[in-house]
Amino acid sequence: MYSQITYERDPISERFEMLSQIGVALMSENDEGKLLRLIAENAARITGAEFAAFMLRPIREDGQLSEVPGESEFRLATVVGVSPEQEQRLRRLSLRGLGLLKPIFQDGQTILLPDVQASIPLPSELSSAQDTAAHLTEKRRYTFAYIHGQLKGELLQGVGAPNDEAHPSIRSFLGAPLLNRHKVIFGTLLLGHSEPLKFSRRDEDLLIGLASQSAIALENVRLGRLMERRVNELDAIVTGISDGVILTDQDGKILLENNVAKAVRSRVLLADNGEETLQQILARPVQQTLQGAPCKEILSIELSDPPELSTYEVTSSLLCDINSVCSKIASDKVLDSSLDSSSERLVLESHRVPAVLVVWHDVTPAHQLIATQQLREQAVSHLTLFQQMLDELPNPVYIVRGCDARLAISNQATKQLWRNWDQGLPFRDWLRLNGIRLFDVNGRPISPDQYPSSRALNRNESAQYVQEYIRYPDDTSMMVVVHAIRLNIGSADRENLQHLLPDLKEDEPLAVISIQDVSILKEADRVKDEFIAIAAHELRTPLAILSGFAQTLLVQTARGHGPPLEDWQHEALDGIEQSSSRMAELIADLLDITRLQAGQLKFRPEAFDVVALVERVVKRMQMTTTTHQLQLQKNAESMVIDADPRRVEQILTNMIANAIKYSPGQKSVSIRVTKDESDYDALIAVQDYGIGIPENQWSRVFSRFERGDNARAYGIGGTGLGLYLCQELVERQGGRIWFTSTEGKGSTFYISLPGKSPLS
Repeated sequence: MYSQITYERDPISERFEMLSQIGVALMSENDEGKLLRLIAENAARITGAEFAAFMLRPIREDGQLSEVPGESEFRLATVVGVSPEQEQRLRRLSLRGLGLLKPIFQDGQTILLPDVQASIPLPSELSSAQDTAAHLTEKRRYTFAYIHGQLKGELLQGVGAPNDEAHPSIRSFLGAPLLNRHKVIFGTLLLGHSEPLKFSRRDEDLLIGLASQSAIALENVRLGRLMERRVNELDAIVTGISDGVILTDQDGKILLENNVAKAVRSRVLLADNGEETLQQILARPVQQTLQGAPCKEILSIELSDPPELSTYEVTSSLLCDINSVCSKIASDKVLDSSLDSSSERLVLESHRVPAVLVVWHDVTPAHQLIATQQLREQAVSHLTLFQQMLDELPNPVYIVRGCDARLAISNQATKQLWRNWDQGLPFRDWLRLNGIRLFDVNGRPISPDQYPSSRALNRNESAQYVQEYIRYPDDTSMMVVVHAIRLNIGSADRENLQHLLPDLKEDEPLAVISIQDVSILKEADRVKDEFIAIAAHELRTPLAILSGFAQTLLVQTARGHGPPLEDWQHEALDGIEQSSSRMAELIADLLDITRLQAGQLKFRPEAFDVVALVERVVKRMQMTTTTHQLQLQKNAESMVIDADPRRVEQILTNMIANAIKYSPGQKSVSIRVTKDESDYDALIAVQDYGIGIPENQWSRVFSRFERGDNARAYGIGGTGLGLYLCQELVERQGGRIWFTSTEGKGSTFYISLPGKSPLS
């Protein structure tokens, strides 16, 4: 088959020179297109080929050969020795490695054909034909079809080269495969000549060497391009990552840092003890890592501009004794450059050097979230315990919110009392929907604005020991005592409450309500009242006789009837008179109380000037004391109200007497009378600067027979009935009574009387 092959020897020096140029190109050229064209041109020059071409398989972005159907054919990468038009048409062709190209494309073998026409058997009908123009054209068509796998070889007996306009005329043909490092065929280097016997065995050996070197160079170029892409991707990742990334050498010198690390480092250095902090988060992790103990710890770092305390997770790892690619900034100002600056591209330097990678991960938000979650869980736990404690209480206790007293938190006893009051529903609406009504101790309906919860929420009043009757739709009733106190809580406690009340507003008022069923106590009081009434009536007659005899003895003796009395006798009779008078007042109070409880106390409301009444009472009470100065303040010369003047005088006398009694020593007592223009109420305030009332006894101030412990300590006497009687007399006339007090500094009692009495 190769009997016609001749060895044409080129000058050795010329070939060495050309090979040297190719070697330089292989080592220095990074552009794939230029590299292939340079090799093709030199291959054609060395072998004397008229044209040379590289056919390559497509590759993916990751540098691997494409296995997609239709993309595995070999396509023209570069060609020399053809016209631009032929090159454009050839680039549109794709070869599947069949026919004459099968040994190269599929088997990885080199092909040397001294004469294409002599190497292929001719069809029988063309073997004896003359080489006319028509026969030559037909032969070329057969050959082209065979080369492209469109015709079986056994049908041919001998044809010439294809005569397609896009394909150069070929008689001599030389081709070698390109194998990658995995011995996979990814391309071929093809040489051709229009005349036969132009390529020799030496050309074949030379082409094999060129193809091998070209494959290595081409793969290196592709790997370099892939590496550059990966470096750019890594560059973008490191630049855009939210963590601070720093690469240092074994001496702690920074080789690379991203913008986040640079910003953190500058803020650390500007803060107090910045150098020490930087040692803690950078130098120390580097040294620990080089000693074989990679760092991973959570550190609190003080930053400046703006000042804040942040928490970072500092981790370090060793990149040591490997053939690594370290990234350095081309400029000498490594630490002052920006990774994303196009004028300062990274220069890749391959060398063996131990390096430490330090990462600063900002975990401040995560730690704050964890801390918040822990506080939330703790608050929920406390509130759960609080709810359990509430549920164990036998009496109804609940919290209302807003001006309309919506139910917020309640215990089980509250649900039983109010028949499963729905959370979030206003108290007034719940009563209306369920037909529940509230009455005072006199059986009068209580207006919604006088509910203890409304007073606490809307007027910030502490409603203590308020007696009410709850009447249900089935006509059953319950006597209760209500306490309502507004909760003045801080922002932290309000935030904790928001775990149970998510929609709680910042300025929304809250009040705690406690209710005690006193129906049984009320029955005991009724029995006691009966006894007191009987005792008072029985004591009234002998007391009157005793007082009358004492007065008679004093008067008659003074008129000269009978022997004169000794001083001690006068003193004894005066004591009997004073004690009888006090006993008479006590009996009168007891009788008033029994009449109140029995509903038999009579009120005679009429229009009168309350200012004149207060002036009269103050003047009279001033005559009873020489140690106290009563000071009257008023904002109007007259103020007409509709009430029982006798009972109002009784109330005011009792309150001023208490103010004098509970402020021992030479002190003043202030009495103020003011008029509220909005609702035409008269407001009377009696303020003393005495011993005050202990806070733990506020709830019992208006109870019968109750007196402060500090009053006993000061030796101040009393029955404990005065304030109870005052409250009853005020409230039964449609008024209100309340107080403020500080132990050791005094108390102020307030009376609000309506301009129009409900008793009229």
